[in-house]
Amino acid sequence: MRFKTSSLVAFSLFGLIACGGGGGGSEPTPPTPPTPEPPATVKEHFTIEGETLGTPLANALVTATLGDDSFTANTDDSGHFSLAMEYDAGTLADSDMVQLTAKGQGSQSHIELAAILGSFGTIKNQAGEDLVLSTDESHRSQLSHLGTATLLWAKNSATDLDSDAALTRAEAHLSSQRVWDLAATIRTLAENPDFTPAEGTTLSLFSAAPQSLNSQIERSLVNLGWMGNAGNIDPEFKKARETARWTLLDDDGIQASFTNDSLVGTSLFSFTPAEGWVANMGYVAQLSEDGKAMLNYNGGTPRFIEEDVSGTWRLDEKGTLEIAVAQEPETLFSRLNYEQVVERWGQAVADALPEGQASYSLTTKITQEPLRISRLTGSDEVAVLRGRKVTLELDTESVPWEGELPSYVDSEQSFMIWQTLPEQPSLWTSSPSGAWALSIPDDVPMLTSDPSGLVEQVVTRVVALSANSQLLDSQGKSIGQWEFENGSLKLNLDSGWEMTYTPVAENSGLYSVMHIASKAGHRQSNLSWMAQFTPEQAELEKSLIQTLPMVVGSFSRDWSQYWGGHTQAHIESISGYLLEAGGRTHTIKSKDLDDNHDRTREWYFSASNWSEGWQKLEALGEHSYGFGQSTNQSWGTQLLQGQWTSIRKLEDGRQVVIEQAMVYRDYSYEANQDISYLSIPPRMAVLAPLDLSQFEEAYKRSMQQGTLDGLN
Repeated sequence: MRFKTSSLVAFSLFGLIACGGGGGGSEPTPPTPPTPEPPATVKEHFTIEGETLGTPLANALVTATLGDDSFTANTDDSGHFSLAMEYDAGTLADSDMVQLTAKGQGSQSHIELAAILGSFGTIKNQAGEDLVLSTDESHRSQLSHLGTATLLWAKNSATDLDSDAALTRAEAHLSSQRVWDLAATIRTLAENPDFTPAEGTTLSLFSAAPQSLNSQIERSLVNLGWMGNAGNIDPEFKKARETARWTLLDDDGIQASFTNDSLVGTSLFSFTPAEGWVANMGYVAQLSEDGKAMLNYNGGTPRFIEEDVSGTWRLDEKGTLEIAVAQEPETLFSRLNYEQVVERWGQAVADALPEGQASYSLTTKITQEPLRISRLTGSDEVAVLRGRKVTLELDTESVPWEGELPSYVDSEQSFMIWQTLPEQPSLWTSSPSGAWALSIPDDVPMLTSDPSGLVEQVVTRVVALSANSQLLDSQGKSIGQWEFENGSLKLNLDSGWEMTYTPVAENSGLYSVMHIASKAGHRQSNLSWMAQFTPEQAELEKSLIQTLPMVVGSFSRDWSQYWGGHTQAHIESISGYLLEAGGRTHTIKSKDLDDNHDRTREWYFSASNWSEGWQKLEALGEHSYGFGQSTNQSWGTQLLQGQWTSIRKLEDGRQVVIEQAMVYRDYSYEANQDISYLSIPPRMAVLAPLDLSQFEEAYKRSMQQGTLDGLN
């Protein structure tokens, strides 16, 4: 007979009571309590759906990594996958970042793609109630060569990718041009059988070493045999990489479509500014409902007065914007030998030319192809394709040639930020006041055949907006009128120019403005910098004096993501100044060692001295400084003088200046022929401190080579 535990306890107690408690008066031994059953483990589930773009990776191993945990799945024959995650509740943290990789198998084992999806909490929110993350909910699960390159460059930044905010910050400051270059390299190695790497994967080749990604890319290409001395790329590899570059845009999910309604009006596109910067040149496009377009010439060459060009615009079937402008063909003349004709124009052209000549004088006609602008998914950036058609003008009477004349299209791809201006700009909610440094057309002394010695160019000048609407120059002389209307500053100059400045971006007190210059039917538009003139608060002199490893960097064009700005400047673009307290002045530049035995570029810093150290230039004003280089010539002496005039100190400590360079020629044989002219017309630049020691290898090499010896 079996008893329940509770019955046995009751029976025993009854017996003990009946017998007087068991003798001896001792307390009864308490029963052992039952062991509770452990609670059932709660399982949770999450699924990531995705695909591999480009050539599909069949049966690839897909791995999702979160902290110390990982989950795997395999792709199907078309490269799609569904990665199911089952895990104990509470074991995966919402803050863990989720990285996804896909490694090919068999003949595709050298291909490895990667992306960071975001934090686990973020992708669960994106997935919604069904806890299945689709590619519609996150394009990051579409693994591609472009996404892999983006991840590699993001990891190369100074930011640890340990949160959504850090990932967003790192990606926001990447150069799309550099990302695209690396993606084209990865695609070439992945999909072109002539360049399949014998060892490593398209991910590991560029992430195996602790050095900078630039150095790792060079080292890997050298080891693979596709790069030689001084960074020269194997011609066949270069050609294959260019082909790969054009195909990246064709991958699913890379492009987003423009719409007609969103394009009508004024739009700007410029190289994407680096962190802390705003653009100072770019395209200005005015698109009307009837398909007509106005575009500034060549994207706006900063100082030259070039008229906007008219044209037409349309959207193709993919939603890519095409702008065709009406420009006269350009004619060029060249002289080529037989081998050069074959290389440039092909054997058929070479065979048609007269035999026995040492060289041939050829005429080519160049016409501009339509500008093609593609939106990139999940970004304000666009891919801009500029092309020109080069046609060989053959004299068919003397050269036997039938059919169309030989031609080819020379194309260039770049990446820019796209911005459509609202009808009512809102960056200035009230009228600007006081003195400002801005771009303005003016006559400046240049080396020219014009008897006046003056050339009209767009230069930086300081003007004051007086309370009675008078526009004053730096000497207090009236040069026109000003008004504020619909969020824009308008100037009517006595020279006949009408100027409109519309602010489109601002950072730390530095404005990017769209300026439109009009005079007698001529119209020119561009982007430029503008800043309020407060030099007395800037204390420029204190910022000029630096001690190694710190130098002063001068930025007038290096504000784009491609060059990194002052916070993430690239070693190949370093050009700065070291001004000592005693007045000595040196130019500091990055260079590559000539004796490059490793076949990879080995950077160091060189210094060159100015014969005339820095000093105040009282003639230019209280806040102006200059330094010079005097040289003896056969006709006399020449002095090149660099000049900085303070404009203001930005909120982050950088200094905005007017930068220019004057040349003074003293002819010893005829004094009345002495001349002076600008080699760099007045332009706005930003001075910012640069730490050379951040380039650890280059700075160490400079110390070893003694190239910075004698500097403070």
